[in-house]
Amino acid sequence: MDTKVSTKNSEKTHLASETNNEKFDCFQEYEEKVLLRKIDYRFIPLFAAMFFFSQIDRTNIGNAKITSFPKDIGVNADQFLGAISIFFLGYAIFDVPNNLMLKHYGVRFWLSFIMVGWGICSMSMAAVENVGGLYALRVLLAFRLGCIFALATIGIAFSGVLAYGILQLEGYGELKGWQYLFLIEGIGPILFSTVVFFWMPENPEAAKFLTPKEKKLIKFRLKFESTSAITDREVARKQIIALLKDWRTYMYCLISFTSGVTQYVFGFFLPTILVSFGYDALKTQLMSSPPQFFALLIILPVAYSSGRFLERGYHIAGSCALALAGFIPLIAYEGHNTNAKYIFTTLALTGTNASISLGGIVAGQIYRAHDAPRYLRGHIIAMSFIILQAVASLGLKFYLVRENKRRDALPKDPRYPPDETFNEELCDDHPNWRYVT
Repeated sequence: MDTKVSTKNSEKTHLASETNNEKFDCFQEYEEKVLLRKIDYRFIPLFAAMFFFSQIDRTNIGNAKITSFPKDIGVNADQFLGAISIFFLGYAIFDVPNNLMLKHYGVRFWLSFIMVGWGICSMSMAAVENVGGLYALRVLLAFRLGCIFALATIGIAFSGVLAYGILQLEGYGELKGWQYLFLIEGIGPILFSTVVFFWMPENPEAAKFLTPKEKKLIKFRLKFESTSAITDREVARKQIIALLKDWRTYMYCLISFTSGVTQYVFGFFLPTILVSFGYDALKTQLMSSPPQFFALLIILPVAYSSGRFLERGYHIAGSCALALAGFIPLIAYEGHNTNAKYIFTTLALTGTNASISLGGIVAGQIYRAHDAPRYLRGHIIAMSFIILQAVASLGLKFYLVRENKRRDALPKDPRYPPDETFNEELCDDHPNWRYVT
């Protein structure tokens, strides 16, 4: 439901077919699948590693919060929350410019440059001495991360384990534990940027791991999948206006926004919540990882199921229900059983992760110091966003299901071939277009 895709021919189309008056019959369908798997094995680990490093470096400030970091640099509770939110403001501002730079300089160079930049920004946090420096570096970090999406769960899961180990260095040399945290976790992306630079080809022609025949197929596939590319400025202008006038656009934004709030709440404040249960600072770092690993076990089958059955609304709502199963008892429970509160928190986190950026601005202001130790207001606000996300997702799903049925009942229009599901003029108003719900 978060994407608009025609359900006609969307999953079974392969290139041993006719498109744009061209034929590409020299490849069998199984050969295409082998090629795509080959590309997946090459690039998925690469991007997963980039997402991993990006998530660690954007959220390690949450691990540092429960150390002497705020006191050492003279930052009060409200200023610290501002440092979290200002990152996402910068992230949203620089997202589009980063994508333009990506197109201008090329994927290989720009992603490598971005990784070096955010690694340096993260390491520079170790030298912060006041709130001004903290804000400046968070904005710079947002700029560097502007073209990297968050593979949140894996990065945050390892972040706690890494923080636990790194903070053991407290007392060695002249640096504080939190300074070692920023320095060591900033080195990773800088080193890995060299792998990205030399491992990632700029285009199919430069991919040495592909045969000439495979390169030809990739170029044809790119052309095949770009039939919706905008080639006329006037058409582009009309599409932008239509997009801004379409209420569904804002529903997608609302769903993404509410998801971002709840996801980043745990990304930044899970250590703060856990330390309120009575764990010491070091044990809290370690205890922040198991909920993320549990969430990963849920996310993978949910993602597979959603893609396999081309269904979004019920999957999002189901994830929200799981989150509520954690938040409701977390709010209602007034006892002191640490294990019970830990389980409730794990359920809430799992549901929010299984369900980007602007939501982080709000998330950074929810868990305030004077609400400790129960953080009732923060839990209630986060739960409210989960409910809003579920309602918006189901409402949009039911509307799109009804719209698909309405189009199914329309008489065939001879102006549009049965196998045509999209053109630049009509976009998703094309009578043969169907939504994934």
